[in-house]
Amino acid sequence: MLMGLLSSLFYLSVSYPIFESGPDAIDQLAGAYSLVMGQGYAMETGEPVRYWPPLYALTTALFIKISPTFTMVALSNALLLGGVAISWSLFILWASST
Repeated sequence: MLMGLLSSLFYLSVSYPIFESGPDAIDQLAGAYSLVMGQGYAMETGEPVRYWPPLYALTTALFIKISPTFTMVALSNALLLGGVAISWSLFILWASST
């Protein structure tokens, strides 16, 4: 669990100054902003998203709702990464003990 928290802090420190603005990242951020604005889960073009689950967009939208800054987006990325790392660590520990 400590490794998951450390990895999320490391990821935050590495990813904050470097932002990848590929098409997937822009669509996910646009989806998060459209959720915050109350327009549903939509891409930058306004087309509704139906082909990937909104976990990232929902998490990011929550942090954007708190403060609409890039720092909050980076923090949500780090916490989501840490949550995935912790859940995988717990799953591997559980699977290896059975």
